Amino acid sequence: MFYAKHLFEAGTLGTKCNSQVIIPYKTQCYSDSADPPDKGIPLCTLKNFPYKLEHTIQWARDYFEGIFVSAPYECNQFLRIGKSYLTTLKNDNENQYELLGKLKDITATIKALRKASSEECVKMARKCFEDVHHDQIANLLYNFPLDHVNKET
Repeated sequence: MFYAKHLFEAGTLGTKCNSQVIIPYKTQCYSDSADPPDKGIPLCTLKNFPYKLEHTIQWARDYFEGIFVSAPYECNQFLRIGKSYLTTLKNDNENQYELLGKLKDITATIKALRKASSEECVKMARKCFEDVHHDQIANLLYNFPLDHVNKET
């Protein structure tokens, strides 16, 4: 802007690239723009190998969301509206795996509500803890032992 010169700015940051044409007094200034926010952490990284702190935090948030927000919401909608909710759910979810996941969540939540004694809640919490903090880790270590080497590298 100081020299009133046109500028074509281009750059990269990792796998991102950008370009911007700047014409004094006609387009925004160079300092007026900013990189778009990151789209997030790939689901495969979160599901299988959350190796950075932000991955594990996001994994925990997603896990919490699924257990304590999404599943109870879907169950409440089903209990309140009934079969018409299932029709709405089917129409709104083109992805069959997502639909199946929601139906499993509804079924599991209703089954849990039927046996909602304090003893049963402790058993369910223990089972959940073992699954997340032992079984899934043991499964990963079985499939990818500590001495495992990627064949592509």
